[in-house]
Amino acid sequence: MGKLNKLFFYGGVLFFFGTGWSLAEEKKEGFLPPLTHADAAVILTKYSGFFDRYVKEDASLNECVAFLN
Repeated sequence: MGKLNKLFFYGGVLFFFGTGWSLAEEKKEGFLPPLTHADAAVILTKYSGFFDRYVKEDASLNECVAFLN
């Protein structure tokens, strides 16, 4: 990935984490709960494009966490 793609990826992840926390604080119906560490592990390993060679698309949460460890 190019530098610009990485910037957009990390910016998007930070945006979603920030939005998740702010929406959870409002405690209104219809809002999504904040992202967890498990969500971050799956997003980083399966969808970032950095680890496509090492992690299969259908990898479970345990496989994603084991790879990151």
